[in-house]
Amino acid sequence: MDLIEILVISVGISLNVYYVVMCFGSLLRTIEESRLLKTIGIFALWQVFAEVGAQFLVSIDGIEGFFSSKKTFAALLSVMILIVLGLSMIVKGIKDKPIEERLTQLKYSTIILSGIATGAYSAFAGAAFGLMKTPLLPVIVITSVVTAVFVIAGLYTGYRMGCEGKGRVHIVGGILLLCAAVLIILRYMAGLI
Repeated sequence: MDLIEILVISVGISLNVYYVVMCFGSLLRTIEESRLLKTIGIFALWQVFAEVGAQFLVSIDGIEGFFSSKKTFAALLSVMILIVLGLSMIVKGIKDKPIEERLTQLKYSTIILSGIATGAYSAFAGAAFGLMKTPLLPVIVITSVVTAVFVIAGLYTGYRMGCEGKGRVHIVGGILLLCAAVLIILRYMAGLI
């Protein structure tokens, strides 16, 4: 995958993080800088860990040998993964539920569990990256930066505006993942894969 596809997928997946953190922000009375930095760290590290872990799993000798001899199958499987992720996010966005409560602070256990839950999407995206033999460094850098930006934006958006319109965030993320699938299809048809 090239940098545009990595960026589109990272933004699409990070909109899931934005959604979760926006809900956290709507529950807070104040945003403490130290807690914000720890939240960024938890989400960014987990997103990268999930993606790199899944990339590693699909690059194991037997699996990699199977997919490297079948580039068409690997591309098709990557597209299918992105389509399922995209449609899943769109459905989550349509089934949006309101949140209207303020807490003093969120527990770290809640933040960690949410980071792990959002990491499931990242793991599947990581598998798609691995199937397409995407280099690790751009994935790590782009995912880390995009996740950090969306954690900050989501927390402050939720804090200032609540969770109004959070369902649309999931829908946009899903559409971006579907666009990434189309980009892979176009690259395959053009013979670039």
